[in-house]
Amino acid sequence: MLMKLLKMLIAASAVAFIPASLLGQADPIQHLQAVLPADVAAQVVPIVQDAIAHGLPGEAVASVALQGVALGRSGTEVRAAAESMVADLRAAHDAIAAGGRDATSQETEAAAAAMQQGVDGSTISALASSTPAGRSLTVPLAVLGELVSRGLPADNALQAVQQRLQSKTSDQTLAGLPDAAGQMLGQGMKPSAIGTALGSSRAGFTVPASGVSVPAGGVPTGVSANGGVAGKRPVTPPVGGRGGRGGGGGA
Repeated sequence: MLMKLLKMLIAASAVAFIPASLLGQADPIQHLQAVLPADVAAQVVPIVQDAIAHGLPGEAVASVALQGVALGRSGTEVRAAAESMVADLRAAHDAIAAGGRDATSQETEAAAAAMQQGVDGSTISALASSTPAGRSLTVPLAVLGELVSRGLPADNALQAVQQRLQSKTSDQTLAGLPDAAGQMLGQGMKPSAIGTALGSSRAGFTVPASGVSVPAGGVPTGVSANGGVAGKRPVTPPVGGRGGRGGGGGA
């Protein structure tokens, strides 16, 4: 069920991360031995076994190896990619642990993906420590990574995700933040200001000094941006308004 939920969220919001542990690889070792050339399997299987022994998701390492073979990489290259993935997963696992959480396989993979997108370990730890107990980190981490990859400063992206988690925003709504950020960037909004807008309880909206909610990125085209200050009265009254188009008395 979690796999289907994540696929739905990702398809709807462009969060391009699906944990390998959700892809149905019940036994990564057997899968590798059945699919990889014998000489490549001999190099990769021990790496996956060691990762599993240290509490890391072996499926993620196996997935990298399988992708490498599918792309025609040499055994040496596939081994190097597998070793690099293990290092990323270990750093991700440690970052979550530093935040006081025991990471699941999915959360470790999500953290590793976020770090590959430019999120540092201290930011991962901060998210882990501030996320309500019982709330999975998988989607929040995936969203954090996507926001940073789109150009948002890590601290602003973290603040936006934290605020949404504190307001008990659902994973489905949370997964829409990267798409909203992309729209704001397209409107010319500064990346440093987008985090504040995304952290609002209304995604894609910000509240200016006037207290009137307007779409993030500015006032829509054709609407006066006077912040509620009184201006000149319209020359032409609305159609159907009192007095008719001519402004005279009624017939």
